Amino acid sequence: MKAKLHFPTEQYGFVEIEAEVASVEEGLDLYKASTSPNLPSGGGLEQKEWNDTLTEYLNTTELRGGATTYEALSDQQRWTIQELKKAFKRVRAKDERESLEVGN
Repeated sequence: MKAKLHFPTEQYGFVEIEAEVASVEEGLDLYKASTSPNLPSGGGLEQKEWNDTLTEYLNTTELRGGATTYEALSDQQRWTIQELKKAFKRVRAKDERESLEVGN
């Protein structure tokens, strides 16, 4: 039996994959396995170390351990740090604009 798996890539776009499966259940299992995030087991910092690193980053906007710590992060942890970095830049830019307006 053939199964067609559709993976959305944009608003009206998708990738389609055809696979041979023995049953409907096997097709569903294949789809679930294909859509679940492929995070390496044991990847990234342990929860306590991640909490400490995240708290320090929120307070100082610097990553403790620098590049060494960044390399140890999982993809999800890196994404979180990058999003926070972008947010801090937006806040800083807004503060600078407001201080220039007040100074004039």
